[in-house]
Amino acid sequence: MTHLIDRQTNSWRMDMLYEHFAPDDVALIQAIPLGGNQRADFFGWYFTKTGRYTVKSGYHTTRLDETRTFKPCGSGPEITPLLASVWRVRCPPKIQHFMWQVLTGCISVSANLGRRGLACDIGCIRCGADEETINHAIFVCPPARQVWALAHVPVGPLSFPTESVYANVDHFLGQQNPGANIMTFPWLMWYIWKARNARVYENIVEKSEDIVRIAEGEATWWQKAQLEEDIGIPVSFPVGLSVPAATNTLPTEFSGYRCFIDGSWKAGDQFAGAGWCCTSLQDASPLMGARSFRRSLSPLHAEAEAFLWAMRCMIGHDFGDVAFYTDCADLVKMVSSPSDWPAFSTYLDDITMDREEFSSFSLSYISRKANVTADSLARQARHRETSSPTSQANLLNLYQKPYYEYVEVV
Repeated sequence: MTHLIDRQTNSWRMDMLYEHFAPDDVALIQAIPLGGNQRADFFGWYFTKTGRYTVKSGYHTTRLDETRTFKPCGSGPEITPLLASVWRVRCPPKIQHFMWQVLTGCISVSANLGRRGLACDIGCIRCGADEETINHAIFVCPPARQVWALAHVPVGPLSFPTESVYANVDHFLGQQNPGANIMTFPWLMWYIWKARNARVYENIVEKSEDIVRIAEGEATWWQKAQLEEDIGIPVSFPVGLSVPAATNTLPTEFSGYRCFIDGSWKAGDQFAGAGWCCTSLQDASPLMGARSFRRSLSPLHAEAEAFLWAMRCMIGHDFGDVAFYTDCADLVKMVSSPSDWPAFSTYLDDITMDREEFSSFSLSYISRKANVTADSLARQARHRETSSPTSQANLLNLYQKPYYEYVEVV
């Protein structure tokens, strides 16, 4: 009787939702997590996965509906792919941004200042040319040409530099272009500009050979630093929470339980899936669980819900010493720094309360290859409603494990 009343109540609620909201909005409303703790409403930022506002996301959001008014002038290669390729150049972000400013005409050379209404001499202070344009300052001015020549860039009237700033930058970007092997060109552009500013604002004349030496030295040190980062530097997290480099191996000595967890989410599916696999030295056969639940807002929400459910399963089995493992690095980050993830506060409040039930608790990041069992369980649960007896039998036949836990669809 109680089950029948619950179904009637849910049906009435669904009718009310569809009466007042569009179908797409109903799906979103149903996906909103409802935690066990009551807390006051708070503001969040929809345009980041954490729910915290960032200047970068705000800037990106304001440009979504903006009409692009930039129209490049002059001759040279197609500007749109050229602008995109600038952000793929291996150099510091500030130099990438500088190169983008060069191509979009945002550099404050004398000619640009004059067009903006500033009363100034638009000539080049270094060589006396009638007009100092961006192309002139970076590529054509004799001191700049000398820097490019000393850096072993082939210089000639038909190849480089030309009268097009786009062609001059493209000279280095394309794999088949003549300057493709000059890896230091971003730093050369940057320090040519800094030398120009030193001459204009401080009346300091820097030697071309010094500019080349500094640029090449900075490029070498930066590229060496990137190689060291690629090797991997451990990241520090609070005790009990860790994100080591993804690995397929685990510590051989562990007296408690290891619980591998995973969530499965797909935009077109009605349900999401969760799976866990728990092993210990005391039990030769692993314990496993799988369930499906109404699709949440995002894959990361599904990961959080799967972790919370796995924690409660471990509590239900009276396992106090548990090390959890996930292949979702963001899940580890949000549990280690819950205040930085307000979009997941509903889950994180419950996780914070439930972790007090454990005598020993940890959450670590592993590679997907080390988490295949939990991943398979979650995927199978997403495709099958685990409240169905037929689906339960199929999953048992698939995995043939001695223990399997099912939870009805919510």
